Amino acid sequence: METIEKMIEDFKKVLDDSNHTSPETLKHERIQWLDETLSPRLKQVLEERETQSSSSSSSEQTVTPFVVSGKIDYEKVILKFGCTKIDESLIDRVERLTSRRAHVFLRRGFFYAHRDLDKILDCHERGDKFYLYTGRGPSSESLHLGHLIPFLFTKYLQEAFKVPLVIQITDDEKKIWKKLNKEKSKRLGRENVKDIIACGFDASNTFIFSSYATVGGKFYENVVEIADCVTVNKANSTFGFTGEASTAKMIFPSVQAAPSFSSSFPHKLFPDEKKNIPCLIPCAIDQDPYFRLTRDVAPRLDFIKPALIESKFFPALRASGNNGKMSASDANSAIYINDSAKDIKRKINSAVTGGRDNLEDQKKYGAKLEEDIPFQYLSFFLEDDAELEHIKKEYGEGRMTTGDVKKRLVQVVTEIVERHRMARAAVTDEMVDAFMTPRPLFDLIGFLETLIKRPIFVLLLPTQYFLGRTLASTVARQILLLVSASSDSTVDADACKEAALTYLESIKTGSVGVLSQVSFLLVAKDWPLQVRIYASKLLQHLVKLRWDELSSSEQMDISSASFELMSEVAAANPCEECEMKSETVTLVAEMFEKEEDLEMWQELFLSLVSLSSSGPLHAQLALKVVKRLSELEDKKHSHHLLQGLPDILVWLHDLLEKHFGDARNAEGRDKVELAKQHSDAVVACLNAINSLTEWAPVPDFAEYKIIDQCASLLSSPEFCRLACMFFTLICSRERPTDDASGAEFDSTIIHICKMMVSLGSTNLHYIFTDSSAIALYLKQMLWFFEHYKFDLHYESLFFWLGLMDYLTSDLKAPNYPHRKGSASDVFTGSASEVFNSFRHLDGGKKDLLLLIDDETASKILDVSFQRMNKNDQVLLDPGTNLLSLEPSSFTFEEFCKYQKRLFVLIRLISSHKPIIASTKLSSRTIMLIKNISVSSAPCVQQYAAAMKSQSTALETILRRLFRGTDEFAGGSSQVRSQLHVIFEGLLQELLNANWTEPLLISAHVDYLNAMFPFLKYLPDTVASVIDKMFALLTSLPPASKRARLYICSSLIRLAKTADKSFTPHLKGLADKMTCLQREGTLFPGEHSSLVEAFFAMTSASGGQREQQDSFLLLLEPVRQQWTQPEWQNEYLSTPSGFIQLCSNAPLMRSIVDTVAVFEKALKGCNFKKRKLKMSETIHPLASHLSWMLPPLLKLFRVINSLSSPDAYQTLPTKLKEAMKITEAELRIPQGKQSRKLTKGFLTYSSKGNTYDIRNWLKAIRESGYRVLNLSVSMGETFYTSINANEVALTFTENIWWMEFRHIKQLINSFVGCLVSSCPADMWEPLLEPLLSPLLTHCQRALDSSWTSLLREGRANVPDLIGFEGGETKLIQLERQLLIDLSRSTSDLLSKISAPELNTGLPVLKHSDQLVLGEMSLLMDFNALKSNCLVSLLLSCKNLANSVMQFSLQACTWTDGITTFNLRCLFISVIHLAVMTNNGELREFVAKDLFNAIIMSLTIDENVNNNSILVGMCSDMFVYLSQRHPAPRQVLLSLPCLTPDDLRDYEKALAETCEPKKQKMITGSIENGVQVTDPSSSNAVRVSQNLVVCIYRCCIRGGTCLITVTWTKTLMGLCVTIGVDDSCNRSLCKLEIKPWLFTKRKGYKNLEACDVYWDLSSAKFGSSPEPLGGFYVSVLVDKEMVLLLGDMKKEALKKTKAASSLGAVFIAKKEHVFGKRTFATKAQFSGDGETHDLVVECDTSVSDPCLVVCVDGKTLMEVKRLRWKFRGNETIVVNRVSVEVLWDVHSWFFGVPSSPGNGVFMFRTCQAVEKTWSSTQVPTSLRPQSFGFTLFLYAWKNE
Repeated sequence: METIEKMIEDFKKVLDDSNHTSPETLKHERIQWLDETLSPRLKQVLEERETQSSSSSSSEQTVTPFVVSGKIDYEKVILKFGCTKIDESLIDRVERLTSRRAHVFLRRGFFYAHRDLDKILDCHERGDKFYLYTGRGPSSESLHLGHLIPFLFTKYLQEAFKVPLVIQITDDEKKIWKKLNKEKSKRLGRENVKDIIACGFDASNTFIFSSYATVGGKFYENVVEIADCVTVNKANSTFGFTGEASTAKMIFPSVQAAPSFSSSFPHKLFPDEKKNIPCLIPCAIDQDPYFRLTRDVAPRLDFIKPALIESKFFPALRASGNNGKMSASDANSAIYINDSAKDIKRKINSAVTGGRDNLEDQKKYGAKLEEDIPFQYLSFFLEDDAELEHIKKEYGEGRMTTGDVKKRLVQVVTEIVERHRMARAAVTDEMVDAFMTPRPLFDLIGFLETLIKRPIFVLLLPTQYFLGRTLASTVARQILLLVSASSDSTVDADACKEAALTYLESIKTGSVGVLSQVSFLLVAKDWPLQVRIYASKLLQHLVKLRWDELSSSEQMDISSASFELMSEVAAANPCEECEMKSETVTLVAEMFEKEEDLEMWQELFLSLVSLSSSGPLHAQLALKVVKRLSELEDKKHSHHLLQGLPDILVWLHDLLEKHFGDARNAEGRDKVELAKQHSDAVVACLNAINSLTEWAPVPDFAEYKIIDQCASLLSSPEFCRLACMFFTLICSRERPTDDASGAEFDSTIIHICKMMVSLGSTNLHYIFTDSSAIALYLKQMLWFFEHYKFDLHYESLFFWLGLMDYLTSDLKAPNYPHRKGSASDVFTGSASEVFNSFRHLDGGKKDLLLLIDDETASKILDVSFQRMNKNDQVLLDPGTNLLSLEPSSFTFEEFCKYQKRLFVLIRLISSHKPIIASTKLSSRTIMLIKNISVSSAPCVQQYAAAMKSQSTALETILRRLFRGTDEFAGGSSQVRSQLHVIFEGLLQELLNANWTEPLLISAHVDYLNAMFPFLKYLPDTVASVIDKMFALLTSLPPASKRARLYICSSLIRLAKTADKSFTPHLKGLADKMTCLQREGTLFPGEHSSLVEAFFAMTSASGGQREQQDSFLLLLEPVRQQWTQPEWQNEYLSTPSGFIQLCSNAPLMRSIVDTVAVFEKALKGCNFKKRKLKMSETIHPLASHLSWMLPPLLKLFRVINSLSSPDAYQTLPTKLKEAMKITEAELRIPQGKQSRKLTKGFLTYSSKGNTYDIRNWLKAIRESGYRVLNLSVSMGETFYTSINANEVALTFTENIWWMEFRHIKQLINSFVGCLVSSCPADMWEPLLEPLLSPLLTHCQRALDSSWTSLLREGRANVPDLIGFEGGETKLIQLERQLLIDLSRSTSDLLSKISAPELNTGLPVLKHSDQLVLGEMSLLMDFNALKSNCLVSLLLSCKNLANSVMQFSLQACTWTDGITTFNLRCLFISVIHLAVMTNNGELREFVAKDLFNAIIMSLTIDENVNNNSILVGMCSDMFVYLSQRHPAPRQVLLSLPCLTPDDLRDYEKALAETCEPKKQKMITGSIENGVQVTDPSSSNAVRVSQNLVVCIYRCCIRGGTCLITVTWTKTLMGLCVTIGVDDSCNRSLCKLEIKPWLFTKRKGYKNLEACDVYWDLSSAKFGSSPEPLGGFYVSVLVDKEMVLLLGDMKKEALKKTKAASSLGAVFIAKKEHVFGKRTFATKAQFSGDGETHDLVVECDTSVSDPCLVVCVDGKTLMEVKRLRWKFRGNETIVVNRVSVEVLWDVHSWFFGVPSSPGNGVFMFRTCQAVEKTWSSTQVPTSLRPQSFGFTLFLYAWKNE
C-alpha cells in the first residue's frame, strides 16, 4: 500500500509540473518517467498482489456498482462504505411515526444500513416534507424478484410516510455499460415501467422518468454542477475506472446523483416548496458509492445531503449463502415476474439448498439455513412471521425436508408473480404516459388531512384508508380493463372485460360503506379520467338505489363530500373535465331528489349556495344543478323546490348581477379567460332561470327582480338570446283564473313589457347580432302589441314606432318624425329615446325588414285600426270584433296623443307594405260608408268619430305614399298601379256618398281632405271634388258655422296642393263664390277663407293674364266698396267718426272681413309664388296695392288716435273697456300673435258690444299689419303705392300715448320688416320721419319705466293702468311688458345695424397709425350716409340722441337679451368712431359708451354677454385710448384698479396686435385680476377675486356654520355673511354690496342674528380679504358667536356683547391667478400660524412638475405631472400632518380657449374622500368633520 501511495504521489507531482509544459515536452517526460520509475515498481507490486490473491481467491468479496461477487460479509461492507447499521430503536421509531408495523424487509434485516435516516425521521416528525428516489436500469424485458425487492419496499415507504416518489429509468446506463442499442434500451425501459406501475404505486404521487427523456434544462444544470465538483481521480478511486473507461462512464454518476436534489425537476414536482427538499433513497448496498459521492458534493452546491436506506442482495438461485446476487445475465438463476408457474417450480427445485445429502443426515443434523436459498427466499416473501419461525425451527432441526420448503416457496412465489402479472396486464400505455408525464406531485399528507376533515372519512384511520386505497387501486384496474382495449395479444380481452364487469358489479352490490369509500377515492383527480367518471357513476348508483341503506349522518357525510368533489372538479381544466362535471352535477341533483326531509333539503341548498360563491367555475356547476332539479318530476322534490323558490330566486338574482358585472370588469382589464368564465356563469344562470319559468309563479320573478336583471341583459349580445327566451317562456304561461293571482300576473306581464321596450329597444343593435334572438324578440313584442290588455299594447307601441321609424326612414319625407312636421309632437319624452336608439343598426335594415313580413304588418295594422277609436266608440268600428279588447283609461287629451302615435305607426307600416296598408284601410272605409247608410240616427256621433279617425289614418298613408313630388314612395310601377286602383275606387265612393247630418258632413270633408295628396294624379276629378265641397258647404245650415268654416279651410288646403291642372276650374269657382256672396249665404270668415283658396289656386294657374282676369272676378266688388270716399270721410277722419263706426256692426264686420280678404289674397299669392319659385318681377297683386293701402293707413291712424288724452275722454265706456288689455293677451308668448279664430268672427251682437269691438280692433291690427308686411315684401311696388309722410304720420302721430304692447306689435309686425327691406333711396324720406319719433318715445318711456322698476320695484307701464289682479301679478306683468318692448326696440336697432344695410361700414384693421388717430386714415362720416344706415341715423341729431341714450341706458337694465340685441349697433358705432372723422361720436364712444359697457359687466344678467362686451371694451381702449383720455380715466375710476394695474394692462396690450389676445387681456380686468408684467420672471403678483371662509359655532344649543365670502369686483369690494344650521338650511344671509361697503361701517338686524362691521380702516393686499384694521362680528341673543379682525376691543365696545364664544375656523376657499406661480397666505388650523403657501407649475415645458412650498421650503414635488395630474401626498408643517390633494387635469386637457382651473386641497383631517375627479370637485365647503380644509383654485393666466 505504501508503495502504491508513493507512486500516486509521484504521479500527481508530475501532472502538476506538466501544467506549465508544452504537449511535446509532456509526452517525452511521461514516457521517460514510466520507463525509469513506474515500470519496475509496478512489476514488483503486481507480483506481490498475485501471490496474495492466489491464496485467498476463494473467499475475497467484491462489491461495486458494477460487480458483486464472492461471499458477502455485510458487516465489512458497512465498515468499508462508512454506513450505519439500522438498530431496533430506529425500527421502533419508524413504526411509531408511521402508526403501522414495519415492513418485513425492515423487520427481518434485509434493509439493514442507512445514511442519515434518523434525520429524515426528524424531518417527518417536525412535519417537514421529503421525497423518495429510486431507480431501475433496464437490462431485460421483465423484472426478476431481485429487482422487485426495492420497489416493494419503496411502495411501503411511500404509503407509510405519504410522500412523493421519483423513479429514474437509467436507460442511458445500459447503453454505456452493456452496450445496448439505444432504441432497445428505451423499449426495455418502457416495459420495465409497466412492471413498476404494477407494484401499485400512487399515480398522483409518483413520477417515473427516463434519463434520455429528462436530462436537460434544470436537471442538466445540476448534472453539470455535480460533475464539476468531481475530479477524475475521485471518480477513479470511487468507481475503479481505468484509462479505457469512456467519458460517458465518467459523467453517468452525476446523472444518477442529480435526482437526489429536488431542484433538478423543471416541471415543479413539488409545488409551493423551496428547492431544498430532503431526499430518501432506498437502494441496494452496492449503489452506495454513487450516493456517497453525491453526499460529498451536496454541501458545496448548497444542497441537502440525500439520505439512504440500503438493503442486502437478493441471492441467486444457484448461489450459496451470501455469494453474490441474483442477476439477469443468468436466466436460470433468477425468477422473472413473467415466468410461468411451471418455470417457477423448475427453477426453485434447482436452487442451491442447505439440506443434507441424505434424509437421515437431514433429520439428524438439520439444514444449513445460512446456505439454503429457498429458505432465504421465504424470509423475503412470506409475510407470516409465525409460519416463517415455524419453518426455520422445523427445517433447521431436521423435521422438515428441503422438498417441503421448496414446495411452500413455490406457492408463495407463484402467488406473488401471478398477482403482479394480472396487475401488469391492466397497465396500459396511457397509464405509462400518465406516470411519466411531468406534473406537480400530489400532496398526499394534505390530501389525507382533507379527507379526514370530510365527515365520510372521520372513522377512516390511516391504516384503514390505505387498505381502502389498495382496494381502490384494484377497482381502478378493473375499470380500465372494462373501458379500455387491451394491447396485449396474449390476453383474452373479452374475458378480462367480463371478469372486470363481474368484479365491479360485486362492488356495487357489496358493502355500502366500501362502495362509498372506494368511489370517493377513485373520483380524486390523481386517477385517470375514465376511472373518475366510472366512480361518479358508482356514486350515482349509491344515491339512486342504495341511499336508504345509509343513516342520516352518513347521508350528510356523503353529501358534504360530494359538494367538495364538485368544488374540486370545478377548478379543474374545463376542457378535460367536461364529462366529469356533468357526472358530478347529476350526482348532486340525485341527492336533492332523494332527500325527503325539508330541513335536510335546505341544508343541501345552503351548501350549493356556498359552493357558488367560490368562483365562476363553481357557480356554473351549482347553477347546472338547479337546472337539473327543475327538470325532475318527483312530487316530493317539486314540493321542496317550491318551498325554497324565494331563496333560489334571490340567489339567482345575486349570481346574475355579480357575474355579469365581474365579466364586464374583467373585459375592461383585458382578462379574457376570467371574463369568459364569468360569462359562462351568466349563461348557466340564465339557463337555470329559464328552466324555472315552466312552473314557478310568474309574479315571483318580478318580486325578486329576476325580470329586471334579465331585461338588462337584452343589451348584451352574448346573453340577449337567452334573455329573450326567458321573456318568451314567461309570457307563454297561462293566466291564473282567480282574480288575485290574475291581477298579479297581469301586473308582472306589463312590467315585462315595459322592460323589453325601454331596455330591449334601446339596445336592439345587440339583439340583432343573434338571428334567433331577434326573431324571438319581435315575436314577443308583436304578442304584446296584440294583447287584449291595453297597458301591454300601449307599452309595446313605442317599440314598434321606433323600429319602423328607423327601418323606413327617408330624409326626403316631408313629415318625417324627427324633422319639422305635423307628427313631431308625437316623439317627445321617453318615446324620443326609444326612437333614437335604433340608429346603431347600420347595415342591418334589409335583414331586419325581411322579418317584418306581410303577416306581421297585417297584424299591426289590424290592431292599430281597432284601437284608433275611443272607449265608447270601439264597438262601432266596422268589420272588427273588439269585445275582447280592454279599453284604455286615458283622458281625451291623453287618448289624442296615443291616437297620433297609432297614425304614425300606420304611416310607417304603409311605407314598408303599401299594398297591404292601402287595401285594409280602403276596405274598412268602404264598409263604414255602407254601414252608415243603413244605420239609425242615434249612432251618428259614434260613426262620425269612427270616420274621423279613419280619415286621419287615410291621410297619413296618402301623405306617405304620395309626397307631392315626382318621386313615388310606393315602389315599382306595378305597385303604383295597384294603389291607383285602390284609391280611385275609394274616392268614387266618397263622391257618391250623400249625408245630411253636420257631423257626418264634417267627417265627409275629412275624407276629402285626406285624398288631396292623391288628386294630382287624377286631375280630371278635381272639379268633382270642388263641386262636392261646395255642395257640402251649401247643404249646411247657417247655425253650423264651425263646420262651414272647416269646409272653407279645407278648400284652402286643396288650393295649396293645386297646380296648373286647376286652371280650367277657376272661373267656375269664382262664379260660385260671387253667387254665394251675392246671395248673402257666405259669412265673413268663410268668404275670406275662400278668397285665400281662390288666390292660391290662381297663382298656380300659369301666366299673368290668366291671373289678372281671375283676380278681377273677386276683387272688383271689394275695390268698389273699399275705395268709396263717403265711408272713409265719415268714419275714418276723426275719433268720433270711428266711435260711430263701432256702433255700425254690419259695416264694421264688412271692414274687418275686407282687411282679412286682403290678407288672404296676399297670402295665397305669396304661398304659390314661394312654392313654385316664381321669378316674375311684378307681383300678381302689385297693381291693387294703390287702392288697398290708403284706406288701411287711415284706419290705423284713427285707431291709434283713440289713445290720445283728448280722444280717450270722449270714448264710450264699452270702447274704453275694449281697448284694455285682456288676460288672453297677457298669456300670449312674446312676439307671438294668436292665429286662432275668435268668437267675434262667428257671433255678433246687433250694435257691437265690448267683446265684439275688442275682437274687431284686434283683427284689424293683426290682419292689417300682416297686409302691410306682405305688401312690403313686394319691393318697389309698395313704396310707389304709399306716401312716406302719410305712413310716418299714421304710426307716429299718437305714438306718445300708445301702449307698450301696441308699440311692440308695430315694431315687430311692420317697422322691423320695413327697415330690413327698405331701399337706400327711401331711408331718408321714409325711415327718418318714422323712426325718429318712434325711437325717441321708446327711449323715454323705457328709461322712465326701468328707472321706476329698479328703484321702486314697479315699472308703471301704461297698458296696466287700472289693472285689478293683485299687486304681485301686476308687478310681474309690468316687468314682462317692459322687457318685451325693450327687446323689440333693441331688435329693431339690431336690424338697423345689420351688415346688409351698412355695406359702407368700415372694418377695423390694426395699425399703429390708426391707433394714434392718423387723420389721413380716417373716412368722411357724411360720405357714408348713402350706404350705411347707422351713419344716416346718427347724422340726424334728434334720432342720434335717442339712439345713443337708449344704448347707454340699456347697459344698466337687468335684461341680458336686450344688451345682446344691441351688440351690432355697438360694434357699428365703435367702428364709425374709430374709422371716421366724427369727433363728437368719438368722444361719446370713448367716454360714455366705454363706461356704460364696463358697468354692464357687473350685471348678473349679462354673464352670457361677457365675451362680446369684453371684446368691445378691448377695441375701444386699443383704438381710442391714444386719441382720447376718457378710456384711461374710466378705468382709473374703478375702485379696484390702480395706476400700476393700468400701466401693466397697457404694456400687455402693446405686446400683441392679435384681437383675440387683446380680448383675453382685457377679460382679466372683468375678473378683477391684476395683470402681471410678462417680462418680470420673478414677479409673483397674483390676485384673488373670491375668498370663502367657514366657521363652526354653537347657536342656541345647536351647531351652525357661518360662511363669510369676501369678493372683489370692478365696482369694489363686498362681503356676504350666511348662517346655516347643521342640516344646511339657511337661517339668514346678509350681503354688503359695494355701495354699502364704501360706507365702511354698519349694522344689520337679521332674523337669526345681528351683524356689526367696521371696515373704515381696513387694509387690503391683493386678496379681497382684509389684512387688518377691521372687525366683523355676528351676535345671537347679545352673545358674540363670531368675531373677525384685529379690532376686538372696538367690536366689544360697539356691540356691548359678551366675549366671543369661540367659533372654529374649519375651511377656506380661495381663487388665485398666475402664469406659473400661485401664492397665498394659509393657516393649517383654525388658530394656527399663518404660512406663505406657494404652488409652482410651468405647464409650457415638455415634462412639467408640481412644487408646493411652505414658508419658502419645498415640501412636495410631483414629477411627470401629465401622467399624475390627480393624486395625493402628505406633508408636515410645524409638526402638523397636512394631506395635499391635487387635480390639474384641466391645465393639460381642458379647452385651449378657456382653460380650467387646477384644484388643490390641504387638509388636516379625513374630511372628504381622498380622490376626486375634475367633475367631482367639492361644490360645498362644509366638511364632514371638524378639521381644517383649505381649497385652492388656481387659474392659469396665459
